[in-house]
Amino acid sequence: MMVSYVLVMVIIIKGYGKRIGEYIDEECRREIEKKWERWEEKKRREEEEGVREEMELWREESRRRIGEMKERMEEGIRRRIREKIREKKEEIEKIEGRLELEEEEIGEIELEEEGIEEKLRI
Repeated sequence: MMVSYVLVMVIIIKGYGKRIGEYIDEECRREIEKKWERWEEKKRREEEEGVREEMELWREESRRRIGEMKERMEEGIRRRIREKIREKKEEIEKIEGRLELEEEEIGEIELEEEGIEEKLRI
């Protein structure tokens, strides 16, 4: 009985073994493909998240640089305005100085004219 059982098993294994092996191979292949796809999807999501983080860091860095550039430009404009104001003040002071000299000269001329008129009256 035992021998017949073993013979039946050998026949079954020989006959169906190849098909069973192919079926097992196919199932293993499908399982491996599923795991591979899940791994690829996970990696893709990680890469996308990394890209998002990198872009956010780049955006923050750009904003910081733009802010610094804006501050430097504003300071440069303020400096140029102060310089122009200083130059205009100097010009005004020079003009005021010339006006004072001209007023003094006019005063002297008026005194001379008064002196001449007085001499002419005498």
